[in-house]
Amino acid sequence: ASAPILKPVPTLTLKPVPTLTMAPAPTLTLKPVPTLTVTPVPTLTMTPVPTLTVTPAPTLTLKPVPTLTVTPVPTLTMTPVPTLTVTPAPTLTLKPVPTLTVTPALTPILTRT
Repeated sequence: ASAPILKPVPTLTLKPVPTLTMAPAPTLTLKPVPTLTVTPVPTLTMTPVPTLTVTPAPTLTLKPVPTLTVTPVPTLTMTPVPTLTVTPAPTLTLKPVPTLTVTPALTPILTRT
């Protein structure tokens, strides 16, 4: 004898709804590892802009001390050209007093009119 066919098909409702717990918990491994791409790329804006303060202030020491070479050597031009004035005016004194010797000796020419 065949099983009787019930119409409408009966439904089964369980209260409270049962839960299923598996121990140990199963792990899921995906191969290949999936990648996530977000388009457009999101931006992060912070308001107000945070500031960073370091106390005490760090110092930087370079060893050996670097040198700076500038080629070609720059020139400095001043316009208008500055003038230097010394007040009172300096005097020049030569000691001993120099003598002037002319060789050959000059002969005086006297002209009388």
